[in-house]
Order: sequence, then structure tokens, then C-alpha cells
Amino acid sequence: MARVSRRTVLGASLALAAGRRAFPRAQTRLLRAYVGTFTAPLGAQVPAYFGGTGPGPHSRGIYTFTFDPATGRAGEPTLAAEVSNPFNLTMDSDRRMVYTCRWPTEVDGQNLITAFAADGDTLRELNTVRSGGGGPTVGVVDGTGRNLLTTNFITDSIVCYRLNPDGSLGERSAMIGREPAGGALATGAGRQPPAAAGTPNGPHHVQLSPTERYAIVPEIWGSRCRVLRFDATTGALATHQLAADVGDAGPRHVVWHPDGRYLYSCGEEGSSISAWRWDENDGRLEVLQNLTTRPAGFTESNRPADIAMHPGGRLVYVTNRGAGTLAGFRIDPSNGSMTASDQAELGSPSSWAMVFDPSGRWALASAQMGNQIVVYAVDEEAGRLTPTGQTLDVVSPSCLRWA
Repeated sequence: MARVSRRTVLGASLALAAGRRAFPRAQTRLLRAYVGTFTAPLGAQVPAYFGGTGPGPHSRGIYTFTFDPATGRAGEPTLAAEVSNPFNLTMDSDRRMVYTCRWPTEVDGQNLITAFAADGDTLRELNTVRSGGGGPTVGVVDGTGRNLLTTNFITDSIVCYRLNPDGSLGERSAMIGREPAGGALATGAGRQPPAAAGTPNGPHHVQLSPTERYAIVPEIWGSRCRVLRFDATTGALATHQLAADVGDAGPRHVVWHPDGRYLYSCGEEGSSISAWRWDENDGRLEVLQNLTTRPAGFTESNRPADIAMHPGGRLVYVTNRGAGTLAGFRIDPSNGSMTASDQAELGSPSSWAMVFDPSGRWALASAQMGNQIVVYAVDEEAGRLTPTGQTLDVVSPSCLRWA
């Protein structure tokens, strides 16, 4: 019998459907987090084109730690699974499975995706498949627990893999874009040749719409968000809309507002954040606003990486790679518009990942070049983050996920 997810009921209102993505604000139990990393197979902590500084300490795989939302204190990180380059992590809808996209680990000209079963502070490997290309990134498991959607950023494709009843990876059911013919991947971060007109161009993330009838994929080099029709029964995908971002914003990651009416994207190419209006009935996105994420007076290279929505829906943050800050914006819930409110210092030039805890009282950000995770206290009213002084030692952390 197919397992039933707590997110299977998809006919609720947009606000209720969007709310399933947020945890209750009252939290008394300990939480568990998983950390994706670079394991440095060539001795580089971070690839040179993202600010790597050469040989240094090595990560060994996926790490985990507990977190107490009552006090904001985290436990000591421990190794959950030894695996090469678990760069991005995706949790399933019931948070019992962890899927890791492994880049730059490569087999037969393709990167890898590995499935793990979560069991407290350990992860049990189930199986591994080729990703269908190069640079697999941040994905999502649908509410039925039967499909994993992700992208291949380097080789320009969007893919869906069927999931077996035990959570292991099954056959690929859809690919939008191209599959490499074979041979070594170009694992550098330089811009690839433009994709054919209408095909994905630098896809880097997948989010499902509140009713999961649609998948939204930001495309960095296309500077747009692709809306796809999604069939959870068959795992099929079909392009529905190409929604242009502002100028050369280059959206990388997206996050929903809790009410399901607005979407927010961080712009890697334009060092910016965009607000979008979403129509679930028609499956249409419309960009509303675009603001810079740069601190005042900062003119050097800055490429935002991740975006995080506060559970209360009044704050959204972007991680800055270059400026070494977390850029905060207040949200007007009446129209989704944003106002800059914060530039929280990271203490390191770059962050690839950020999460709020379910209570909304705390935020955590990865400082991969500083080999740390930094804990912040959240002032929701003022729209500010304040470092608590607590840091966790993890080599080259690239992704954070709650279990």
C-alpha cells in the first residue's frame, strides 16, 4: 500500500494549503536539523569560483544536530551519513526521508542523487541514481510522497523521479530540457552556452504551488520563473508559463508567503529580491517589485544564494555571497510589497543557506567559508536579526533542513 502523507489533502483553501509548509509557532519538543556539505574530494573547501581558498579541513558527509526552540540552543553536530558532496538536501513531506543532490561527484558524465531513510541522528542509505545531467540542485517531494522534482543547473534540465513505497528512488518520469550525451561534465560555474529558445536556462530550484497543480522553477540565466503543470499521478511535467523577472535579476531560489498569494525570489545575477503575485486558478506569476540585497555602499561582487520566509509571513531574508550579510525585508501582507529592514552580519564572506526555526524566534545561517553555522535571535517587530554568540562547527556547510 502506498504511504499516505499528512500533506495529501490538496483541496483546501490557498491559505490553509500554504500553511502546511509552516510548522506551528508553539514548539516544546527538540527539533532535528540536517546539514549538507562539500566534502572536498580535491582538497578545496569550496570550489575556487565560489571563493574557495585551497586545501583545508574536510567534511565527511551529512551532519545533524538537535535544536531547542525554547532556548535557542543547539546540540553538537555529529555525522549522520558518510557520503561524498551532499551539496543540497531535500526532505520528504513527512520528513522521514532525505534526498541529497551530489555535486561535483560524477559517474558516467552525470552527477548523483542519493536517498536516505532518517532515523534520528543517523541516515540509512537506500539507493543512488544518476541525476540526468550536471549540477543537481534544490528539489521538492510532492504531498503524495511519490515524486521528487529537482533540476540540473549546469546542463539545463528539470526532472521528476518516481519514489518507491519505501522512499527509494525509482524511474525518471519526466525531463524538461536536455540530457548530456556522455563524457565529463563542465563542473565550472561559468556561464554555459545559451539553451535553445524556450528550454530551461539555468534552473536552480523547484517549489510546488499551494494545491500542487503547478511547479515553479526559477531560471538564473533566463532571468525568469518557469511555471509547469504537474501531474502527481504520473509524474508528468509540462511548461505552462514563462514569467519574466526584472531585467537581469537571475532568480535562483523561491519561497512562498504563508497565504499562498505571493512568491519571493532571490536574484543571483542582479543581487536582488523580487516579489511576485500568484494566481493558483490560472497558474500565472506576475512580478511586482524588485529591490537590491546589497548593503549600502557595497560595490563588490555579490551573488545571493538562498531565501527564507519567516513563519509569521512579515519578514523574508536573502543570503548574500560576497557582502557576507543576511538581507532582511519587511512584507506588507495586504499587497506583498517589501521594505528593506536589515543587513545582519555573517562574520564570513558567504552564506549558501538559511532557515527560520518553526517558532519564528530563531534563525540559522551557514557560513561555508567560515566552516560554521551561525545562530540568530529574531526580532519580528523590528525586522532584525541579532547573533546569539552561538556557532556550530561544520566544515563547508551548504544546506540546512529541519527534520
